[in-house]
Amino acid sequence: MQNNTEIHSMNEEVSLESIKPEKHEISSEPPQDEGYAWVVLFFAAIDALFAFGSFSSFGVFQTYYLKVMFVNEPAEKIAWIGTCFGMLLASFSTKIWQLALTQGLIFGLGSSLIISVYLTVSTLWFNKHRSLIMGILASSGGLGGLVLIPLTNKLLVSSSIQWSFRIYGIMFFVCTFIAGIILKPRTEYKPSGKIIDFKLLKDPIAITLYMAGFFSQTGIFTVIMYFPSSLVDNVGTDRKLATNLLMVFVSTAVIGRTGTGFLAKKFDSVKIMIIGHLLCGILMMSMWYTTKNFTVYLVFLILFAISSSPYLTLSPIIAATHFSVQKLAQVNAFTYMFMGLSIFMGLPTLGLIYEKLGKRSEYTQIITMAAICYFLSAIFLVLLKIAINRKSKRIAEETSA
Repeated sequence: MQNNTEIHSMNEEVSLESIKPEKHEISSEPPQDEGYAWVVLFFAAIDALFAFGSFSSFGVFQTYYLKVMFVNEPAEKIAWIGTCFGMLLASFSTKIWQLALTQGLIFGLGSSLIISVYLTVSTLWFNKHRSLIMGILASSGGLGGLVLIPLTNKLLVSSSIQWSFRIYGIMFFVCTFIAGIILKPRTEYKPSGKIIDFKLLKDPIAITLYMAGFFSQTGIFTVIMYFPSSLVDNVGTDRKLATNLLMVFVSTAVIGRTGTGFLAKKFDSVKIMIIGHLLCGILMMSMWYTTKNFTVYLVFLILFAISSSPYLTLSPIIAATHFSVQKLAQVNAFTYMFMGLSIFMGLPTLGLIYEKLGKRSEYTQIITMAAICYFLSAIFLVLLKIAINRKSKRIAEETSA
């Protein structure tokens, strides 16, 4: 009887010991969609506010360059500024090539690094609410425009463009530095051993996603960069009101991006993007191209802001769905690299067309080019849908076999 008791006691100890490590293993991995995940979301949203919101405010700077600072300079040269710590260096710049190097290249590279980090880290912390989270982060970029556009206008009026850059740069550094300290992966993160995985440039899902972003980026930046100046030239709106209307764009985009996150829970993400990009091209040709009426311009801006929202919200979700955690950062990086290449090549081309064909006052040529870019992006999204369906079919066949 005593032996049985001892054996029972030993079995109990073994059982308890075997359970303890499991409890420890579970508790050592922070849960997704709760707790610290929401702290990560908050600071990722701050990163998005500055990294993405700053691009919306570039339209204010672009209008200032075209109408005040570089009135006699060719538009294609001015376009290089937005293509390529940069804001602080830009405050000491007086030439177009200096602004292209600082505000464009250095600032652009820094923002891209921040975007890549907060997208990847946020994806690791959320699963159930991932669509909603991507919508919130994309909306935060739009919210950044609501904050930074009036701030930029105020700084340009009350001080100088040099001090505008300095104040902008200091705010950017302080806020993103704090966010960078807080953001951390949910579990030990082991990225791919390859610095560049060239297979991601051959994968049908990846490459069609990249190309859709490439063409749509030219389209959306045409509106951000040239819509305010088109209001000045075509409607007679004063420069301050024209640039302030970008706030209408970004505030509507906040609603559109958040709404897209909710829609993605019920409808196919790629189909949402296809419809949105087709609408963008149609709106450009039917409203912005054909009229010079302020009310029509305003309605166009609101509808375009909603229609152009899906890609920034849903492309990270598609990447997270179809690629492993180890490849996710590189897929996001390639996506934004292609979008950056689009700006690098597209904006100078738009500037050249605006200067040579539009004679610096006619916008129909660049509107047409932007609309074509959106239609091309829609074609690549259709190809993306085909690639996803083929992959799903192949996996289903392998599973059944």
